[in-house]
Amino acid sequence: MVKTPLISVVVITSRNDYPFGRGSGLHCLEPVARTLATQTFHDFELVVVDSHYEARSEWFKDNPQPYPVKHVSASPNHWHQLGRSGACAQINRGMVWADGELVWIGCENNLYPTWFLELAWSIHASGLLPAAWYVKCSREPNPEAKPSPMRFSLLGYTDENVFDLDHRANVFLDKSAPAIQPIPHLHFFNHAGIPRELCLELNGYDEAFDGDLALSDCDVGSRLDLLGYGSRMRMHRDLFVAKNGGGQDYKGHLGIKCNYALYLFNREMKRVRVNGPINDAQIQFVRDTCCGKVCSIRERCRSDPAAGEHLFYPFCGDGKSELYQHWLKRPVGFDLRTEVEKRKHGVPPYDHATVT
Repeated sequence: MVKTPLISVVVITSRNDYPFGRGSGLHCLEPVARTLATQTFHDFELVVVDSHYEARSEWFKDNPQPYPVKHVSASPNHWHQLGRSGACAQINRGMVWADGELVWIGCENNLYPTWFLELAWSIHASGLLPAAWYVKCSREPNPEAKPSPMRFSLLGYTDENVFDLDHRANVFLDKSAPAIQPIPHLHFFNHAGIPRELCLELNGYDEAFDGDLALSDCDVGSRLDLLGYGSRMRMHRDLFVAKNGGGQDYKGHLGIKCNYALYLFNREMKRVRVNGPINDAQIQFVRDTCCGKVCSIRERCRSDPAAGEHLFYPFCGDGKSELYQHWLKRPVGFDLRTEVEKRKHGVPPYDHATVT
């Protein structure tokens, strides 16, 4: 009988084989695999949801790890045919494959200090929701390096070469600050742990956010808050990941719809459980109420639709674009519990996996 792990580390990737950092020589799956291999906490599994699975399905067989790995295909994904982000769908695929009590959401470019999972589990075991902060760094000396709250050296990436610091971690630059800090739901980013039963209750990440990259993780924090877990979110000084830059190859794009409007919609409607259809009346509610009344940046959108980041883009414009029509045609009716049962019986697409 296979033992159920305490933690499932879910990692999504859309990278080709060798883009992890200039001159590092690291395959894109190596950093997370190698730093997980050094963990002081051993009761975990790794679930990798890979957009390039079909081209490298044997990678973990050829590179065995000292912990269980489920390497699974990200296909089918509604957005990949357009070269856009289907990150929520990939995370949900990982949740379907996850068997741990705690599901840790990460990315393939994450470097974990040795104590990471042990600390994440201790925070979870105390009844709290663990959230990690991050730094972006390189292997090359950086005379303008930003200060890091922690010293680290992970596969040649060090605190002396930090070029970007998670703004949430600024509090830890003050050494007198408490080591553990409560955070608001809008600061519950990816790099966080969610009990598996809560993943099922939320029905995963909201796939309506896919197509544009932004705020899907904050929406998860918001829906956890609606469930009464907002006061339990914690960030710890020692719980951090180092990475060499962005995660997904699919970059943010303008022009489909505004994820901030979707966040407001779920919050206004108290939609804890997502991935059902959004009908015409609800879309009109988004336009009239979320965009027309609630949104604090609505005037900016009206006056300059192209201004700022993609999260400022007005929701779906006039609704005539091909991209918006593609969004409308996304798969809906996703039920995480049903998908878990399908996975257990090897129903497609859950027959595409390498389990080691």
